[in-house]
Amino acid sequence: MEFNYDDQHIFSEFEDPERKRLIGKIHNIHPELAEVPRELLYPIWFADLKILKKLAATGEDANGAFDKLETSTGTLYNVPLICTANKSGPFMEILKNLKLQSRRRASFKCALTGAGILDTKTCYIIPSALQGKEDDSLEKEGVWGFLENFWGKEKVLDWKGLLLKNSAMGSRMELYTPFNVIDLDMYVQRLWAMALVALRPIAVNRDRTEMQIALHWLPLPTELGNIKRSDKVFILQNPYQDIKYRPVEIRADMMGPFILLEDGTLVRVSSGHILTVRTDDPDARPLPSFGLLELRWHLSRIVAFQGAGEDEESRALDVCKYDPESDSDTDRAMNEF
Repeated sequence: MEFNYDDQHIFSEFEDPERKRLIGKIHNIHPELAEVPRELLYPIWFADLKILKKLAATGEDANGAFDKLETSTGTLYNVPLICTANKSGPFMEILKNLKLQSRRRASFKCALTGAGILDTKTCYIIPSALQGKEDDSLEKEGVWGFLENFWGKEKVLDWKGLLLKNSAMGSRMELYTPFNVIDLDMYVQRLWAMALVALRPIAVNRDRTEMQIALHWLPLPTELGNIKRSDKVFILQNPYQDIKYRPVEIRADMMGPFILLEDGTLVRVSSGHILTVRTDDPDARPLPSFGLLELRWHLSRIVAFQGAGEDEESRALDVCKYDPESDSDTDRAMNEF
C-alpha cells in the first residue's frame, strides 16, 4: 500500500526563504538579538509571518512589537505549562458524554492509526489543567500575552472563541468540547503528551468529515544533551539543523505506533506519515479544531527543543513532570525512553 507523506518537517520554518529574510532583517535592526535565549528562538521562528513583518519593520508599531518580545521570556506561564496538564474534576456526566461522542466519531479506534488500545483518559488538545480558569487570571499569568506576541491577536481570539465560555461572572475556560478532543491509542497519546511526537494538521475537506494530520517524530531528550531554556543561541541558526535531529522512525527497540491496514496488517508509522481523522456527523460530532491542533503543533516542538528550566536537570524531567493528567503510570512510561 502506498502512503502519503507531509512535504514539511519539524524544522521547515528554518528553511523558508521569507522567514529567513525577515529574521535576518530583525537581526540587522536589533543587533542585541544576535543571541537569544533558547526559549525564545523557536517561538520566533515558528511565529506568524505577520508578527515577523512587524518586528522587521521600523517605526512605532515595530517598537511595540519588540517591547512585547522582550517580555516573553521567563513568564510564570511558560510553554510546557501551557502545553500540558494535571488532573481536573469536571462533572462526570459531562465528561462521560464527551468521551462517548468523541469515540463514536472515531468508531472506537485511534483516530489517527485505527489501531492500538484507546487510553482510558480523554486526550485533550489543549489540556484540562486550564479548565475553569478565569480569562483574566490567564491574562495575568501571561498565557494570552505570550501567544499574542508570536501568533497575533486575531489567531488568539479564534482560539479563545473555542476555549472560553462567557457568563455573568466573566469568561472561563471550558475545554470539555469535541473541538478540543482527539481519540488516540494509549501509546500515541503518551508520546504526544511528552513531546516525543508532534501532530501537524494539513487540511479539512469541504464537507468537514475528514481532516488530514501528519505525525512527526521528535528526538528523545537524551539525544539533545543537557540543554537549558536560558542558554544563549545564535538567532539566525537552528542548533539542531543536522538531519540526525529529524528522526524518520522510532527506535527499533521501542513499541509502535502502527497503522492498521484494511487487510488487518500493521505498518510502523514513519515521520511525516499523513493520516486521516474522520467523523460520520460533522454537526453532532465535529472534527477536532484545526486551529487548536496547529497551536499544539507549535507548542509540542517548542517544548521539545527549548530545554529544561534552571532548577531542572533535563527535559526528561520536564516530560515526566508535565505529563497530562499524570499518575503513577508516568514513571513506568518514562522507563521505555
